[in-house]
Amino acid sequence: MENKLLPLTATLNLTKFICNVGILIGLYFFLYEGIVEPLFLPGHHFSNDDSFQLILGFILITISLFVQTFCEVVKAYIDMRIKL
Repeated sequence: MENKLLPLTATLNLTKFICNVGILIGLYFFLYEGIVEPLFLPGHHFSNDDSFQLILGFILITISLFVQTFCEVVKAYIDMRIKL
């Protein structure tokens, strides 16, 4: 049974890794590009680009967390199937 589910488990692990990278990129856009840069860099004011970067970072973090949660649910289901 484990051999049948090995490709799915590998795909889940790869997807979780990509989601972790997505969370890091989203945090960069949200925190640095959207908040730190407009507030602390001299001569830089909050503009439409900064609001776009805030929204982009938030959406990227949210989607990555939802996909990672889905992967955890599928992995728990696979673990239950293996134990049966």
